[in-house]
Formats: sequence, C-alpha cells, structure tokens
Amino acid sequence: MLKQVVVVMMCLLLGNAVKYLLGVSVPGSVFGMLILFLLLKQRLVKESDVSKFANFLLDNMAFFFVPPGVGILLYLDMIKKEITPIVGASIISTLLVFLVVGIISGGRNHEQHS
Repeated sequence: MLKQVVVVMMCLLLGNAVKYLLGVSVPGSVFGMLILFLLLKQRLVKESDVSKFANFLLDNMAFFFVPPGVGILLYLDMIKKEITPIVGASIISTLLVFLVVGIISGGRNHEQHS
C-alpha cells in the first residue's frame, strides 16, 4: 500500500507545483487529480497501483468533512443572521446554472438532430 500512497502523493505534489508555476487560484489538489487521471488514462499508472488507497480514502471520506463541519458550527450565529441572503444566493445561482446548462445542451441537441 506504500506504493499506492506514494503514487497519489506524487500526483498531489506535482499538482501543487503546477499551481505554483501557473500562479492560478485553482487548488493544487485539483491539478493533482487531473495528473492522476491522465496517468491512468494513458496507462502509465495501473488502476491496481492506486485502488486500495483510493478505496481507503473513499471509505473514510466523512472524516475529512469534520473540520468544515466544526467551522460551520463556530459561525452558526453569523449564518443565522445572514440566512436569507445565503438561501437566496443559493437558489438564484442554482437556477442560473440550470438555465445556462439548458441553453447550452439544448443548442447542442438541436444541432445534432438537424
């Protein structure tokens, strides 16, 4: 399993390096996942080289959400005061995403059927 941890951590390290070199605000872990995906897709890394560690991370995913959950509890009073704008922004942004995706995918489907 050590090999699997090393493969995943090397992808994370490379992802952080890419983030640093590009100077963008995208998290290094996103670049790391993209690198791992590309390595798997090109068969430079076998699925068996990461599957046990990936399954371990997936099985324990709830553990990784504990710190954000505690953070929310710390700011619960502030959240209660601002619940209307939070819910409003969530509803409006969700509807906008639905609208944009509908327009984009509707245009594609129309073009395909013509």
